[in-house]
Amino acid sequence: MNIENITRRSTYLMIVLALLGNIPGTPEIYGMFLYPFRLLYPPYIALLILFILNKKEVEITKTTVLFFAFICYIPASLIWSINPQNTLINSLSLLATASLSIGIWITSKNREIIHRYLLLITGIGIIALGLAGYEMITGHNLSVSRFHGRKPQALLGYYATAWFYNINKFTFFMLLSVIYPTSLALTSWLSIRERILYLAPLGIGVFIFINLSSRAILLSTIIIIGYIIAVGRDRVPNGIRQFRTNRIVTTIFGLATIGLLVVFSLIPNPASKGSSIYIRWELQSTATSYVLSNPIGVGYRNTESILLSLARVTKDIGAPHSLYGRIILDFGLVGLLLAVTLFGVLISQSSKYAIARNNPVETTTAAWMVALPVSSLAPANPIVQPTLWVGIGLVLAVIQLNCSS
Repeated sequence: MNIENITRRSTYLMIVLALLGNIPGTPEIYGMFLYPFRLLYPPYIALLILFILNKKEVEITKTTVLFFAFICYIPASLIWSINPQNTLINSLSLLATASLSIGIWITSKNREIIHRYLLLITGIGIIALGLAGYEMITGHNLSVSRFHGRKPQALLGYYATAWFYNINKFTFFMLLSVIYPTSLALTSWLSIRERILYLAPLGIGVFIFINLSSRAILLSTIIIIGYIIAVGRDRVPNGIRQFRTNRIVTTIFGLATIGLLVVFSLIPNPASKGSSIYIRWELQSTATSYVLSNPIGVGYRNTESILLSLARVTKDIGAPHSLYGRIILDFGLVGLLLAVTLFGVLISQSSKYAIARNNPVETTTAAWMVALPVSSLAPANPIVQPTLWVGIGLVLAVIQLNCSS
């Protein structure tokens, strides 16, 4: 077995371990010590380095340069951090998770390998759906969820989170896992029976999303379905297929971010006081106001202490609940500009290839990327989620594949 196969199979294993988190059934507080992914991280990084050194050439694009610039900016925030020790420890942990993106990117030499990665994620998602269904039927929670003890709400059990310790982490991952079969069902020429089979994970997932009242994920699901239908089966006119949308999409993405700065700094909170939307608006507004007066930010993973000390009415919630809030407060305006450029390019490039290729692999990664600004509103801290970095790795792999073909 050569180094390439070893690295790829190790990446399969690391994806599974990262998505499983710490040992199921153990309290989350012990996750730092009972997290097999972190235990295997050092040899995995060594393997990635060995693979890169043995590979004759690793194609570097503008997109990957932006990706590595953003990755390097995270530990660089140690320079201006208000708590350097906290930033250092958490930066190392985040870089471990971000290595998944690099592993997927450098081992995906053809579309078949990306297809296998997508099948792996879908398979993990189907297992999670099965466990969540068991929890909903029996009322027995498998993950010792931090929501345990609350009065059940919605349709059935309230604790359907499989092995995840948090509803929002669970739904954020489930969204990624159901996109590929949905894309296959809506863009491939299949029989009615096959189409129903491929759409089953989406149907079950939507039912669970509704049961868990995950509004951001439900909205993201609508965006994804609409996107897949719009770009599938040669529905896009040739004129649009040949049109270079990269700069326009990136510009629009940047203008939208500037709009968020204006909205959260000037417009009063429109939601009813005490509601979930009201609290999240306050978190973003507080982050924006702080950074406009302190443009360099506070250093990675110091957002919580600032939000808890400055936020007006957030029920002691310090997590930003958005990529925007995390990035702008931790990394300041420069970090926000870098992140907006990176995510804007990822969205525009992946969409360009989804429209041009009309292939379920390209369509899946582009649909997830397009919905990310909305779906990232679900987790309290999306930037630390393995789901985010696995998704970014898939997008990088698709972009590299199409750039070299």
